[in-house]
Amino acid sequence: MPDLHNLLLENAIHAYAYHRILTDVKGRPVDYEYLEVNPAFLTIIGKTRQEIIGKRITEIFPGIEKDEFNWIEFYGEVALNQQAKQLKQNSIVMNKWFRISAFSPEKGYFITLFDDITEETELAASQKELLKEVSIQERKFRTLIEHSPDALLLLDRNSFVDCNDAALRLMGAGSRDQLIGKTPIDLSPEFQPDGSSSKARARQIINDVYNGIDQRFEWQHTRFDGTTFYAEVILTLIPQGTESLIYTVIRDISDRYRAEAELRRINEVFRVIVNNSPDMIWMRDLNFNMLYISPTVKWLKGFTVEEAMIRSLEENVTPESFREVMRILQEELELEKDPRSDKTRRRRFESDEICKDGSIIHTESIASFIRDENGTATGFLGITRDITEQKGVYLQLEAARKKAEESDKLKSSFLANMSHEIRTPMNSIVGFAELLGDDDLGPDERKKYIEIIQKSSEYLLTLVSDIIDISKIEAGQLDLRKQAVDLDEMMRDLRLQILPMRDRMGKSHLGISLKGCLCDQCTHVMVDPIRIKQLIINLVHNALKFTESGMITIGHEPVDKRNFRFFVQDTGPGISIEYQRIIFNRFRQGDENLTRKYGGTGLGLAICRGIVDLMGGTIGVNSEPGQGSEFWFTLPVVSKPQTPPV
Repeated sequence: MPDLHNLLLENAIHAYAYHRILTDVKGRPVDYEYLEVNPAFLTIIGKTRQEIIGKRITEIFPGIEKDEFNWIEFYGEVALNQQAKQLKQNSIVMNKWFRISAFSPEKGYFITLFDDITEETELAASQKELLKEVSIQERKFRTLIEHSPDALLLLDRNSFVDCNDAALRLMGAGSRDQLIGKTPIDLSPEFQPDGSSSKARARQIINDVYNGIDQRFEWQHTRFDGTTFYAEVILTLIPQGTESLIYTVIRDISDRYRAEAELRRINEVFRVIVNNSPDMIWMRDLNFNMLYISPTVKWLKGFTVEEAMIRSLEENVTPESFREVMRILQEELELEKDPRSDKTRRRRFESDEICKDGSIIHTESIASFIRDENGTATGFLGITRDITEQKGVYLQLEAARKKAEESDKLKSSFLANMSHEIRTPMNSIVGFAELLGDDDLGPDERKKYIEIIQKSSEYLLTLVSDIIDISKIEAGQLDLRKQAVDLDEMMRDLRLQILPMRDRMGKSHLGISLKGCLCDQCTHVMVDPIRIKQLIINLVHNALKFTESGMITIGHEPVDKRNFRFFVQDTGPGISIEYQRIIFNRFRQGDENLTRKYGGTGLGLAICRGIVDLMGGTIGVNSEPGQGSEFWFTLPVVSKPQTPPV
């Protein structure tokens, strides 16, 4: 897509130049530098871009400061005072007349738009001289000169009888004799652009003029070299006694035609851009009524243009978004009342738009004021883009960021807790080991200290094992080794392993029961028995730790042909819904009051969850405060075909 701004400048008829004023130490203008020009400028000045861009006016036209008109002072006032000025001035150095419009977009810089009116000025001077001759010679020449600055001709019923120099130049004639005697048909193509016959139409127009009807129309003429141009023609009847003449003014409007064609092309480009843009473009008046909406509304929201045009702003967005958008637009209207406000400002806002099917899309809009030729705001112009997907990604990233921050905090808390958990048994081991060296220590005390060292060592070993397991799980390096197992037999063995652990924890009064499956499906299944035992022992250890009376029940049962459920039930204090959501997370523990009472690192359940995840299963808890708890996990199992007896 071409840059329309540059495209317009490149194809503009008027010369354009962007400058920076140069001043002395006292801030007085002493020169100016060219920053940008368009092709029309180079054509008029007769220089190349390399000769202009980055050069000072005194470099390009030596002696310009001695010109009778002080160009540097004139443009210095424009740039330094940010004024806008127009003038018609001759440059002796450049030997040209210019019609100039100058203004400053920012202090210290100015833009000039100008035309070379040397030919026009010379023509005006020529006409002035011709008027003097007319006053001496014939009245018809006075009328000819006085009525138009353009190509002027006198026409009788048959042909041109006189003309001015501008007509000769316009038609490409070398002399009056070449033009005099020619008919309008001689200077026209056979057909006009609309397909009508030049000859027939010219006769009709001339007859209308002789009938007293002045004519003003557009016409395509042919020069003597065969080229054509578009012209505006004015025909007025001049009574001359018995022989009236038609006063003819011909104005070359080829530039206007080209400008109109360029405007049509640009409008078509904008139409294509708007119609094919993935963004929705809209205009509303100051009362928020829709003035225009692009066809993209059909693709974006499902509404036709006709449907969208009659929908109010309130119908287009959710109630919350409507209040926010109205607040923003009302703020802009209030700000517009301040003459000091930036008139080029734009406002960005997000809203939830309602689609035709009732769905909601999240959009981002940029809106600014539409202004008339006086700079007064008349409405809003906006561009709206669907950012539903981007918003979703942003929310996911934000959630991930918060989760990462929370994880960092939890890890820090975990490390601090681990430091305490490791120091406590280590201090016991070191302290009581030193006491064992006392020769006066009695047998009972020595036995007691050895038991303390043994328990602390076992606790420390368990803690180190947990840390190693959680590290392996996080690194994805925990080994799983499946083998054929009879689940009923494995669970019976496991119960026997749990009983000594119960006794060591001082909970020998708690019963340990087993609910077996006792079905064919439990035999010869492929699982990792070591990890399953680790899971159940961890869950039983937790149950023993928090249960003061009652019993612990372990068991297993098939869920379907491919999945088994293992569970540990206790009669402990139960767990609230709040803590059920977090107890399986790494570096998280449940109720801090219970943690302080019973101890623990909070790693056990995190390890269980990690192992179950690696084995492709799920883990959970069913519990209510005061009703005990059931921790369970399900695992996929594969039955190993049994080898038939020989």
